Amino acid sequence: MRSFSQVNVFSTDPLGGNPVAVVHDAEGMTDQAMQRFAHWTNLSETTFLLPPTDPRADYRLRIFTPAEELPFAGHPTLGSAHAWLAAGGVPREEGAVVQECGAGLVRLARVLHHAGKVGVETPTLLMVAGFEGRKDGASQLAREFRQMRTLGWQIDNIGGSGELGRYRMTTVDNRLRLRLTPAQQTALRRAVLLADRDGLVERLGLPDSERPADLSAAVPTGPADPALAAVMRAVRLRCILRYRYSGVDRVVHPDSVRTQHGTWYLLGHENGADLAKWFVVSRMQDVRSDPPGTATPTPTTRHTGLHPMTWEIDEPTEVTLRASDEFAPDVRRSLGPPHSETATDGVVEMVYRVTHRAALRHRLCELGPRVELVGPEDVRRELLDELAEMAGE
Repeated sequence: MRSFSQVNVFSTDPLGGNPVAVVHDAEGMTDQAMQRFAHWTNLSETTFLLPPTDPRADYRLRIFTPAEELPFAGHPTLGSAHAWLAAGGVPREEGAVVQECGAGLVRLARVLHHAGKVGVETPTLLMVAGFEGRKDGASQLAREFRQMRTLGWQIDNIGGSGELGRYRMTTVDNRLRLRLTPAQQTALRRAVLLADRDGLVERLGLPDSERPADLSAAVPTGPADPALAAVMRAVRLRCILRYRYSGVDRVVHPDSVRTQHGTWYLLGHENGADLAKWFVVSRMQDVRSDPPGTATPTPTTRHTGLHPMTWEIDEPTEVTLRASDEFAPDVRRSLGPPHSETATDGVVEMVYRVTHRAALRHRLCELGPRVELVGPEDVRRELLDELAEMAGE
């Protein structure tokens, strides 16, 4: 039986402060058990006290929200230290409590970043992370990689078949992420575009002493990109856009623009259409716009995303896939985040709500042996029939 404490941080009032749940003697609990318990407590954070892997530390701490694990957080750290001391914990060094947490991620990131394209082999990473010699070292390293990917690092195994795993960090984007509704995203993009209008400083009531040197939104349109400039103006002034796209003349009511991997996209709906879709700005020809105010708002009931897996072509079907811890990130990158997932003994089972079966089959073929299609049977049969046709059978 494990003991459990609830600590109110930053307050002496039993009903005040910032609460954190602390599970003592959590060694032996699986990741799934910790996540389920954190979901059950329904607090912003739940922590688990474990024996340290670093000889300099007094204990190791894992921190979970009801939905995911965190590498570090402020008030859970303070509350857990208090609970550890209150339960009889004795620091190795008088006057100081040393906690081991997700800081190991920093060491992994530093080593991978320094290695560059060459990558780092698994034994070295196990040593850096402090998992060398542990029976569960490989699964613990996989867990650290999952956390790093969540924080914005892309970690890829570039080792050849039958060779030791060799991991490379190819991109680093750990900027703060905000989850905005479609309406909020549109409002934010429009605000950026409106920042170029004269008189904004006066309307905001800023004194001359606080006037920025350059108020421009600084959108990089390039030295010769009239199509993008026309699209930006149409979005800002709500003008109908007319252009030729994929050999067809289009009349589009623009909604917003976005950039991804250096490519600019326009979201809008064509005359008489209820479905909003994305257009690649660089593919537009002979771009013209009608007077300001002629465009109507884009319908918000259904948007076609840039990812083919989001297209609503077929009736929704729940599809179950299975992959190892090592290849589960590849599946998520190819298919997007799953509707739900469970992990057991190094195997991740993911459930996707599929509305575009052809796109699913194409991406499963690309993933190859890295993923297994569990069901339903009719989706398995479609994939097998397509593979047989490709093989000429």
